[in-house]
Amino acid sequence: MVPKWSLGAALLIIGMLVAGPAMSMQPYDGRLAFEVLRGDKPIGTHTLTFREVGDETHVEIDVNLVVKIGFLTVFRYDHKNREVWRNGKLVSVTTDTDDNGKPFEVRAANTGDGFHVKTLKEQSVLPTTVIPTSYWNPSILKNLSWFDTQRGTLLDVDLIPGEVESVKLANGQSIEAQRYEVTGDLNITVWYTPEGEWVKLAFPARGADIEYVLTEGYTGTRLTQAQ
Repeated sequence: MVPKWSLGAALLIIGMLVAGPAMSMQPYDGRLAFEVLRGDKPIGTHTLTFREVGDETHVEIDVNLVVKIGFLTVFRYDHKNREVWRNGKLVSVTTDTDDNGKPFEVRAANTGDGFHVKTLKEQSVLPTTVIPTSYWNPSILKNLSWFDTQRGTLLDVDLIPGEVESVKLANGQSIEAQRYEVTGDLNITVWYTPEGEWVKLAFPARGADIEYVLTEGYTGTRLTQAQ
């Protein structure tokens, strides 16, 4: 997910079709990585690693952010997310988050009769059609049952398609991607290529603009979804 920054609200980010299909092959050449900027200053990274294990797709997500004023650390965010997908279905989500000293933990699994979620505060059962806010799966654009991977709750969001824009990658390359505005429980902007690749994310936090710049993983080819 993207951090909901105790500083303000946003993603966390810091992150997609009815049953939330997984990829039939490793997407993004097995790895997707972003540099995270606050204004024009780098504050951390957001990386995703994909592995095929038998008939499962395992996704490991790590978000590490640090905001400093001089030598003083004023904000720190660490989020680890482990997703398992099988035959196009979300099997489980396991996350541990340190949001500037405040711990969060999510243990969630699809048991067939529901998506059972346990956090440090409560337990709940959500529909099996939820899709995690990790953003790598373009099906999130068609399924608004977004699952907050930091807090373990179902989000109430609206998604408004915007214009196709030129998005610059870390290597200086520019590609065409469509902008989507997300409002409601999240206030973010996210960009996907026509082929379904996640290439940018942005959101406001405590008076500053947070922007994800893609450093690794763009392939320029359509992601193949398992049926």
